Amino acid sequence: MKRTLLTVTLTFSLAASAAFGADVGFDINIRGGSPLPPPPPVYAPPPPVYAPAPPQIIIQQPPVFLAPPELGFHVAIDIPYDMVYISGRYYLYNGGTWFRGRSYNGPWVVVSDRHLPPGLHKYRYEQIRHYRDEEYRHYRDDREHYRGKYFRPDKAWKKHRKEELKDEKKWEKEERKRHGKEKGRGHDD
Repeated sequence: MKRTLLTVTLTFSLAASAAFGADVGFDINIRGGSPLPPPPPVYAPPPPVYAPAPPQIIIQQPPVFLAPPELGFHVAIDIPYDMVYISGRYYLYNGGTWFRGRSYNGPWVVVSDRHLPPGLHKYRYEQIRHYRDEEYRHYRDDREHYRGKYFRPDKAWKKHRKEELKDEKKWEKEERKRHGKEKGRGHDD
């Protein structure tokens, strides 16, 4: 028995020294009795969901919004952002994510696709851009006689536009009077 124990000890020490030299580890557990139950499974935590940070945008003047008839809602033009106005809210498309705000300057909160208004949800943004660009060409080519729907979201702009129209009418009236007097002078000579 002593010889067997000595042989086993020597064998393990030789194996251990070879393992240390080869940078290999091993472990021997000798247990008696009933086996232990397996340890409970360890589940990895779900990956964190990162919501995109709301953009910090500042628009100096209220943007002009056109309403392409194909879409049924307003789309901003002449600003470097993809923005729409629908159902009394502003929606910004940035980095593949929709954001919603009460003003054209935000603050913005992330909106999932399923919480977009129905009119907005049914279009891919590439389609919205296409219709916006098409309507913008009509607006740009004949801005003074543009027949489509558009608006700017501030009262000051409306007041300014009313004053412009009033000045234009006054100027046209003066021009008509002046042309009428010129015609009269030409006939008197």
